[in-house]
Amino acid sequence: RKVLNAVADGADPATERKERREADTFRQLAAGWIAFKKQQGRSEVYTSRSEYRLGKLPTWFLEMKVQDIQRAHVARVRDEVDKGKSKIET
Repeated sequence: RKVLNAVADGADPATERKERREADTFRQLAAGWIAFKKQQGRSEVYTSRSEYRLGKLPTWFLEMKVQDIQRAHVARVRDEVDKGKSKIET
């Protein structure tokens, strides 16, 4: 019923599903940010450290769609890092 109402309001559910499937994951977003920082001329130490830290994040978080990430997910990652399940050095 919600879908029918959305279509009546001009929405396209098929396009919305396609966009959701093709949305960036956190890993893709972070990799793009690191590439952007390299283009800005940031040092190799800075970008290498960022890549290292990214690699220490839990896989389940890295593969999440950016639009789906909520505070609870970030808190869970923080807790995992705090407990040593995922270690990120600063």
